[in-house]
Parts: sequence; structure tokens; C-alpha cells
Amino acid sequence: MPEKTSRFYYGYVIVAISAIIGAIAFGNMRSFGVFLDPLIQAFGWSRGATSMAVTIQALVTGFMAILAGKLSDRFGPRIVLTVSGLLIGAGYILCSFINERWQFYLIQGSMVGVGLAGIMVPLTSLVVRWFTQRMGLMNGLVNSGIGLGTMVVPPLATWIIEEYDWRKAFLVLGCGCLVLITGFSQFLKRPSLAQIESAGDNFKLKTSDSAHDFSFREAIKTRTYWMLSIMFFTDVFAVNSMMTHIVIHTEDLLASQAVDPRTAATAATMVLSAAAGVSIFGRIAAGAVSDRVGVRSTIGIGLGMLSLSFIWLLFAKQLWMLYLFAVVFGISGWCVGSVLSPLVAEYFGLKSHGVILGAVNFTGILGGSIGPLLTGIIFDKMKSYNVAFILCASMTTLGIILLQFLKKPGGRYE
Repeated sequence: MPEKTSRFYYGYVIVAISAIIGAIAFGNMRSFGVFLDPLIQAFGWSRGATSMAVTIQALVTGFMAILAGKLSDRFGPRIVLTVSGLLIGAGYILCSFINERWQFYLIQGSMVGVGLAGIMVPLTSLVVRWFTQRMGLMNGLVNSGIGLGTMVVPPLATWIIEEYDWRKAFLVLGCGCLVLITGFSQFLKRPSLAQIESAGDNFKLKTSDSAHDFSFREAIKTRTYWMLSIMFFTDVFAVNSMMTHIVIHTEDLLASQAVDPRTAATAATMVLSAAAGVSIFGRIAAGAVSDRVGVRSTIGIGLGMLSLSFIWLLFAKQLWMLYLFAVVFGISGWCVGSVLSPLVAEYFGLKSHGVILGAVNFTGILGGSIGPLLTGIIFDKMKSYNVAFILCASMTTLGIILLQFLKKPGGRYE
């Protein structure tokens, strides 16, 4: 008798819920750029000083993601995601009451940062436990939620700011996170043995080879772990720099052409939204392509396109040129992140997948914390982003070079 398989597989629900949670959490995070100018106008802070909140947030998120991964490995994702939703929602609500810069750093940087740490690492680690045969595609679908959120939430925040003020925008976003993330988190669970056995060969988890199923301590002793971590550092450095500053850069460019400030603000936000919208396709495509041609080739193509997009920005002086940047950036900017969880699973197994992924993620976010701050400082000193664009192109090129040395560990200690 042929093996009976279930028509409905709960793994699809996991993917859908993970994408929705990612959209809500990171759509809010990616809205920081639209708050940048209102905060500067309200308090007279410099761009570098205001961007420091992103740096603090990224550092906190990266470091705490290691703990979130470990807790998710041990207790499952539901508890971790519930606490994260509470922290993010409460953090944005409290941001609506800030009056001092230290308050903004403490709430947006630290509190929201801790909450964000418990989102993508537990979610993508959960997905690779539900899917093996199409691991890349499913992680791409989960990551596409971030693109959808970035496409929707920043324009919403912009509209609220224009119609009301930035405090109301923080309040609305915070309430949305508090209710939606904590609510959807209750449906997250790990696959049971019965579910896996009834799922069929397209979904079954492969039995780990104990000789290649690394613990965290074993993984960090391999050259592969460090090469992968540094490569992710260069990628997130460049991506976060542009996601933080592309809105205000576009506003500056349009202002120099005497465009009405409200029109310029809307157009600048649409550039960010265009990149986010295209990234939905880019994330899914990266996952699907990696399943067919391999992760290394997929990452190489993505980093190459990303480097070219930054060079293009040096010459982009018209709005249509910025939209073209948004398309290329959207396709390539999240290529590495979309296949990172499957790559960690392929190289190090599932035994300590969450904590290893969290540690690699920390190194990447370390780059993401430095990038926006350094980009803001460069502008404050030079009144131009050109040097920052060149730096971002150089970082992604370095990532391509590091990729050539990235190899699967041949044993426990390489």
C-alpha cells in the first residue's frame, strides 16, 4: 500500500504566520527613515545623533538574538515571539511620549531592540524544522513578509505624520504590534513526529548526521562560521545604511530641485516602498533559485547586483533614477538574509540551529548598526552621501571576495 499523506500540512500555516509577523515587526522597524526628519525638526538633533538609535537597536537586537535562538531551541518559538510582540508594541507606544534623546535611545534602541531580537531567528529556525526539501523557497516566503511590511507600513506612518503628527504615528504602530504580533504568535509550534511522518517525502525532516550536527561551541571553532559571519556583516552594513538614509537623501535631492516638501516626502517614501515591494519578489526568488542552483551562486549574484546599485546612486540625480535603484536594490538587498537560515542548517545541522543562526545574525547586525551611524556621520561632515555610497559598494564587493572562501565544514573542527 502506498504511504498515506496528509492533504493539509500545518507547515504552510507556520510559513504564512511567520511572514505576517515579520511584516508587522520589520515594517515598523523600516519606518525609522520617515521619522528621521520629523524628529530632527522637533528636537534639533543631527542626523548622526538621531541615527544612533538605529545603531543601539541593531547592537541590542544582534546580541539578544543569540539568546532568543537558544531559548527558541529549548522552549520553542511561541513564548519568545509573545514576549517580543509585547516589547515592540510597548516600545513604540512609549516613543510617542519622548522629549529627550536619551529616552529615544533607551526605548527605541534598547527596548524595541530586545523585542526585534526574538522575531526572525526563531521564525526562520522554526521553518527549517518544518521543511527540508524546499527549505530555501519557504524561508524566502517568510522573508518576503519583511518586504511587504516595509512596502505598507512606512507610507502608513508618513500619512499619519502628515495628517496628525509623529507622536500619533508611533502610538498607532505600537498598538498594531502589541495586538497582532502577540496574537499570531499563539499559533506557532514545532512539528510533532506524527505530523512529520504523515507529511510525505516533500516535507519530511531529514535525519541529522551526528558527525555533522554541530553544537554552538563546535560551530564557532570552524573557519566556515567566521567567514559566513563576516560576509553577512558586509551585507547588512550596506543594506541598513541605505534603508535608514535613502528617504532623507531623496528628500534632499528633490528639495534641491525646488519640489514641494510634502510632495518630496511622499515621493521619497515611495522610493523606499518600491524597494520593499520589489524585495518581496527578490526574497522569494532567492530562496527558489538557491534550491536549484545552490546558495553560493545565489549569494554571489545578489551581492554583485547590490554593489552595482550603490555605484548607480553616485549618478542618480532624477527621481526615476532613484526608482531604478530601488528595483535593483530590492531584488538583491535581502538575498543573503533570505537563504541564511537554510545555509546554517546545511553547514551545521539542526541540533543548535537557533543559537548558531542567532550568532551569525549578531555579526550581521553589528554591521547593520555601524552602517547607518557611519553614513549619518559622513553626511554631517561632508554634506553629501557620495562617500557613503562608495563605502557600501566596497563592503558588498568584500562580501563577494569572502564568498569565494566559504566552504562546507569537512568535519567537526575545520
